[in-house]
Amino acid sequence: MSENPVVVGVDGSESAADAAIWAAGIARRYGAVLEPWTARHPDVTVRYYLEPEAATKALLLHAGEAQLVVVGGRRRAAVLNTLLGSTSLNLLHHCPVPVMVCHR
Repeated sequence: MSENPVVVGVDGSESAADAAIWAAGIARRYGAVLEPWTARHPDVTVRYYLEPEAATKALLLHAGEAQLVVVGGRRRAAVLNTLLGSTSLNLLHHCPVPVMVCHR
């Protein structure tokens, strides 16, 4: 079992749900703790955090000890900020661990 968790950001969107599903599969494969998701993968240990911070800052707070951060992205236009979303783009620039951006 890996001691480094997989961190996933969820906000209720379809792409965030896809991100959570991917993150759960990766957590299962590597025996990692997933932060957070349980519905489809009840055998994965989950920790929940509710942060009063903006999404990027909250995810970065928990990314330091993670092996991976997984978030959903948007598909609207070819402009990078619109394509990824500001949270995804900021994580790609500032996260100390790999970031997976899942699109629906």
